[in-house]
Formats: sequence, structure tokens, C-alpha cells
Amino acid sequence: MNVKYIDIETFIGSPSVALKNIDYSVNLICGNKNISLWALVPSISYWYNVIPMPNRTEAMIAGERKDTANLIATKVGFSCPEWATDIGDLDQSIRTIVKKPRDYGSSSGLEIGEIRDFKDHKKNDIEYIYQEFVEGIDVTIPILYSDIHKTYLCGHGVAFIPDADAAWVLDSGAKSINRVGIVPESITKVYYTVPKEIVNKINKLMIFLGNSSVGRIDFRVRLKPSSTIYDATLDEYNFIEINPTPTMNAKSDFVGGIESALADSESEIYSYAVETTAETGVDMSRPCSIVAYTMLKYAEITSNGNE
Repeated sequence: MNVKYIDIETFIGSPSVALKNIDYSVNLICGNKNISLWALVPSISYWYNVIPMPNRTEAMIAGERKDTANLIATKVGFSCPEWATDIGDLDQSIRTIVKKPRDYGSSSGLEIGEIRDFKDHKKNDIEYIYQEFVEGIDVTIPILYSDIHKTYLCGHGVAFIPDADAAWVLDSGAKSINRVGIVPESITKVYYTVPKEIVNKINKLMIFLGNSSVGRIDFRVRLKPSSTIYDATLDEYNFIEINPTPTMNAKSDFVGGIESALADSESEIYSYAVETTAETGVDMSRPCSIVAYTMLKYAEITSNGNE
């Protein structure tokens, strides 16, 4: 396989040369850029019949945009905190809201406050959405497409459980620290098996989104007094966002959730790795191996028009 790194300036300057003799491209865009720019690599690649990974442009944009993601999540049956592009359209009795840019990832620009804190907002400013803040637990769930099972599989959920402060949020600052494997002492990171009813809804969402080999979905889980993260039900999960192009470095929660599932012989990800190892002769017990295989296999399937 011909593999090479191409910086974006070279890629844009002469894509026909950059993509010569290339079968697949991997989009390495960073989430702190506007998603209009994220489309460059997959769109240009697809124009030259080079299959982009981990997804095509339409899936990436529809998923990363906060408003379309909310609409899709609601369509498939997830609860979504009340939201609007005009703060005046929110229920004014809501005590705390989140303001977030519509078109950025990595929690860039996220702000939390009372409605009155955002009184100077521009009416119908579509660059932002305003959403009810849900106290509870931040949860993120990694997702892989299994060509063997013909369905999306979930790694272990990663829950950030605060010792006391139910208003703690995995925002851009916390994510930046967490990427190097550091979690505040007041937060306990827990890995757990995602309930089947959540997995089923996630499958519907990913199918609706289309053309994506991997993903990561974030929730705020508002536990009932008698619940724990291990037995939380669908109505306790509040959809926050989907990340069709999740951060995949070794310390990321996407990789952490996959790694935890690979160590659990009862998980679907473990079975998937065992079956793909038997099929390919390549050890798939490491997250990097099974994720790379998943993206490449999905690209092969979609290039043949069989997705």
C-alpha cells in the first residue's frame, strides 16, 4: 500500500498530483477549525475517485453541525435538551443554558451561564445554538462499523463522574488536559458496557447519518436517585453531539473506550477483533489495529458501492 503524508497547502495546490496513485485518504483536520474547511480533503479526494476516511463529506458535516445533529438524534428517538438558534425561543424559565458555536468541534467556544448572561446575543445568529444545560454526568461512547456483523458496534462508554459538582463539564479546557491522560482528582473516569437500547438507537443514528466508518457520541446522563451509570435507561441519556471524526490519539477517550472493550471478552468489540484476527491473520487486539482495519474495510465496501 502506498502511504504518504500530505500537508494541506500541497494538497490544495495540486490535488491531482498529490492524489496520484493513492487509493484512500485520511482526513486529519483539527476540530478547532470551522467545519466548512473540514470538507476540503474528503470532497476533493472523492472528486478524484479517492475514497476518504473515516467518512465522506455529507456525513461529517451533518454530524458535526450542532443543529442538524440534534435534529437527527431526535428523529431516531434520543432525548435532546431544549435548544434554539435564537435565545428568545427558549423556555425562559430554564435556569442555565449552554452557548456553543454551531460549526466547531473540540468544544471550542463553549460557554455556560444563565439566560440573562447572554442578553446581548444577536437575534437569529445562526453561528451559535443555545441549549438547556443538563446537570449530571458527561458520557462519551466510541463507535465502529463491523463489516462482519453489518452493523455499528459500541466500545465501552466512558463516564466522567464528579465527586460533588454535577455542573462539571468536559469542555475544551478539560478535553485538552484529558488528551494527555490527566483527569481532575474530583472526577472519576468509569468504563462500562453500553445498554443495548442505547446501542440500538446509536445504530439508527449512524445509519441515518450514512457513510461513516467510526464515530463518537456524547451524552449528559441525568441519573435518577436510584440509578447508577451501569443501569441508566434511555430516558436518562440526553444527546449532546456526535463526532464523525473523533480524536484518535492514544490518550483519547475514543481509543480508551475501544481499548476497555477489547479487554472485555463479553463485549461485541472483543468478538469483532477475534473474528477479524482469524480472517486476516493480523492481531486486532490493539485499538490502533482494529480502528485502522475498520476504516479501511469500510472504505473498500463503500468504494464498491455496497454500503
